[in-house]
Amino acid sequence: MKEAHNHTGNCINTVFKVSTLLLLLPFFMAGSGTVCFAGQAKPSAAVTAVQLNTYLGELDTVINNAEEIYDHAKLNKWKHVANKLNVIKKTEQSRLIAANDASTNLLPRLIEATADLEQAVTTQHRLDTMIFANRIMIIGAKMAAPFNPRIPTNVAVIGYSARKLEILSEAQHVEKMSDVVYKIHLSWQPLIPQVIEHGGSREIKKFAEIMKRLEAAKTPDEYARHATSVLEEVTVLEQIFLK
Repeated sequence: MKEAHNHTGNCINTVFKVSTLLLLLPFFMAGSGTVCFAGQAKPSAAVTAVQLNTYLGELDTVINNAEEIYDHAKLNKWKHVANKLNVIKKTEQSRLIAANDASTNLLPRLIEATADLEQAVTTQHRLDTMIFANRIMIIGAKMAAPFNPRIPTNVAVIGYSARKLEILSEAQHVEKMSDVVYKIHLSWQPLIPQVIEHGGSREIKKFAEIMKRLEAAKTPDEYARHATSVLEEVTVLEQIFLK
């Protein structure tokens, strides 16, 4: 009886240890887009929602800090840029980001862009800093895309393209700008019904007017000025989708 009792106790301890290990194992993304823990067939919906919200929040941290770096570099202000870069680097090391990257495989590109950004910041190369900060923003948006973020990915694509116009304007690459304007058009069209659905009908007309002026642009200064107007509208669109 004593041996049987010990055997039962050992089994209970083993089950407890295995269960504990399963809880500690990092989760991965299943093909359906549902967050799962290794060793578990299906997590609870509540746990999944918390994990996804945290993951999207971490990507927002990366994107928002990259945007602030872009804006600071644009104004040639470097005082707080290094701190914002460190936040990006720290967030990229998150277990959540590493685990969920299986659905996009974009983390290596994000880390590479961050390394390029760090070099540009170190040398205070203004235009390169803007280029790589913009790249980080679009990569972060694409990493979030499979998980249906509240702000549609096309809004981020429009923002990325508008910032690219600002960069090209400074580099005097007018010949490349019409292609970028066309990309903004392609990204905007699918957004129109979504903007209307969220009560932003007035912005449809406003954005159309901005795009008309952008299409008529001829000089780098004109492209840059209208690109800034697009970025202002992107901010408005983000607020519309966050209501």
